[in-house]
Amino acid sequence: MNEELIEPVLQEMLDDIKQLTEEVKSGKKTSEDAIDLLKNFDNKLSAIKVNAPEVNLSPVNKTIENGIFKITNAIEAQPKIIKREFHFHFFPKLNIMDYYRTYSRLVFWLTLFLLAGGLVDIGVEWIKGYNRRQQQDVQIRNENTPVERQIGRDLIKVKNVPRKK
Repeated sequence: MNEELIEPVLQEMLDDIKQLTEEVKSGKKTSEDAIDLLKNFDNKLSAIKVNAPEVNLSPVNKTIENGIFKITNAIEAQPKIIKREFHFHFFPKLNIMDYYRTYSRLVFWLTLFLLAGGLVDIGVEWIKGYNRRQQQDVQIRNENTPVERQIGRDLIKVKNVPRKK
């Protein structure tokens, strides 16, 4: 019973395989034919040479140049707007960092010199005041000199007086 079932199935599979083999062989033939056709077409295509005439662009260039000339004339013919601008800049717009560095040093040294000058002025005023006070003290001493001499003599006499025992 197994043989009776297996034999028709195997026969059917064999037929399918034969049919597929024939189709593959015919497919190879058709693909080879297609390759031959493509080679022939490529040869024919490479044999064709197209000689195009040279294009003369001088009228187009002349038209473009005329149009540009007309546009520039139209722009130049328009009235010009005169705008006066006045700017005051401490520093130029280019290379700003060098100017900041330079002017910051200048401000530092100027401040230092002004501070030193102020201290010198204060010192001079102090010296003048000190000299005035010294002169006033000398004048006061000179005015009181006779009195001091008298008082000094009296003190000397008092000191030289013998003490009583």
